[in-house]
Amino acid sequence: MKYLTSLFIALLFCTFSFAQTEVHPLDEELNECVNENYSNHGMIQCHAKYQEEWDKLLNKYYKLLTEHATEDIQLKLKESQRTWLKMRDQEFEFIESFYGSMEGSMYNLVIVNMKRKFVRNRALELKAYYNILEMDE
Repeated sequence: MKYLTSLFIALLFCTFSFAQTEVHPLDEELNECVNENYSNHGMIQCHAKYQEEWDKLLNKYYKLLTEHATEDIQLKLKESQRTWLKMRDQEFEFIESFYGSMEGSMYNLVIVNMKRKFVRNRALELKAYYNILEMDE
């Protein structure tokens, strides 16, 4: 069983790694954290910490966008972000209920990993919008 759990976790991280062409510094820090804390509890703490870091980055780029975008874009961004926050909350509820109903401590790791990736994706989207806006100025 331990072998299957380790294999599952390794595949989970490999899938995540291959999906990205560029490694973000926060991803590198997460990988270091996981390598130093390879118990389920340690990895869960790492993913939770880096979900918070991605959330900070998301807020940074949201703020930059609202400061530099036109008024019309700001309004659309605020609407979009409100909708995203509702979707995030619903997705988190679904992830927790879906994986939380399964047996095995590895699913707690899956839950925090999926939640972290969800926030990460939005942060990178906002960063990309800001980079485009910055190039256009």
